[in-house]
Amino acid sequence: MATAPTEAGQITVGKTTLAQPYLGVYPLGMSSQDEANGEATVTLNGGDDLAVYLCGVIITGSGADVANVVEVTITGLESGPRRFIYGFEEGPTKINHPLALTFIPPLPASDVDVPVTITCPASGAGGLHNVVTAWGFASTVSD
Repeated sequence: MATAPTEAGQITVGKTTLAQPYLGVYPLGMSSQDEANGEATVTLNGGDDLAVYLCGVIITGSGADVANVVEVTITGLESGPRRFIYGFEEGPTKINHPLALTFIPPLPASDVDVPVTITCPASGAGGLHNVVTAWGFASTVSD
C-alpha cells in the first residue's frame, strides 16, 4: 500500500482505489445482454450519495427481416431524457452502423442517487443481436 499526503494528513491507496483516477470518483461501465429481437438496456447506478455522470454510449447489433428505425432513450439525466435514432439493417446477418456517442463534458444525472438508463428497443422479427454499452463515473458531491 502507498500513502499520499493530503491537507488532512495521509490517505492509504490500496488495490481497490487503483482504478479510481481521482479520490471520490468511481468508474462505471457495463454492457447489456446480447438480445435477439429484444430490448437492450443498461443502467449506470452510482450507489448511495453518489452522482452519476454519463460519458458515452455505443449501440451495436445486426439487422432484422425488415429494416427498422428505433428511438434510443437515455433517462435520469439533468434537463430530462435524450433521444437518438438507431437503424437496424434489412437482413439478420448484416451488421448495423454503430451509434457511438461521446459526451464532453459528461452528462450529469438529475440528482444524487438517480441512475442513468439507456434503452434501445427491439430490432423486429429476425433480429439476432442488439447490445448497448455505456460508461461514465459516479462521484461524491459536496455541499
